[in-house]
Amino acid sequence: MTTETFEDDGVFKKGDVTVYNYGKESYGSIDVAKAFRVSSNYAFCTLGYEMGAETVKAEAEKFGVNKSFDFDVPVSQSQIQYKKMTDLDGALVSIGQGGLVMTPLHVAMMASAVANNGKMMKPYLVEMVTTDNGTVIGQTRPSVLYECIGAACSDYIEDMMIDVVENGTGTAAQISGITVAGKTGTAETDSGDDHAWFVGYAPAENPTICVAVVLEHGGGSGGKNAAPIARNVIRKFLNK
Repeated sequence: MTTETFEDDGVFKKGDVTVYNYGKESYGSIDVAKAFRVSSNYAFCTLGYEMGAETVKAEAEKFGVNKSFDFDVPVSQSQIQYKKMTDLDGALVSIGQGGLVMTPLHVAMMASAVANNGKMMKPYLVEMVTTDNGTVIGQTRPSVLYECIGAACSDYIEDMMIDVVENGTGTAAQISGITVAGKTGTAETDSGDDHAWFVGYAPAENPTICVAVVLEHGGGSGGKNAAPIARNVIRKFLNK
């Protein structure tokens, strides 16, 4: 958590790295909460650069990046793909760019860790196996995979995720009568066709579902195109 403020003129530029805010928007003097709400590339590139490459990498690894875990079906590993990472690389990774690759499963697990007081649970597909007469012959026991962050930090992030859906880039994920916590993302690609992301969970007060949506190669913005899909999945699950 930080009280730092930023003078966001719409572009982060250091060395040979130039990153614009989405739509080349500029937000002026902002704190972290507003930067999260509007998805300011300038602010989070600045934070990543100031933290430095090793700290950015270490924080990502607390959430399981660069690590493998057992799952019921094959799954790719989320990675920061640098042999040697510079502070400018850290700036790019901090906004989901550069040499960072993530799976939708892992992004959902990261959000669920925020929902779960900072604890990331081991994922599984099958909760229980029974015979045709209902006798239980196999059951999965939930277990903690990583202790990612403390409860105070997870509460802080959750408040910002709720703000994103209520007032920021994720308003298309709103559900009447339900508090949704979420975050949008728009990941640039070498082809120029962006990936649109949204990850969220609900009800924020007592979460029962977490959803990650990615629309690859030309999906547009996460807030406009991915968030409504997540909203519909969550609404169907909650019968809303």
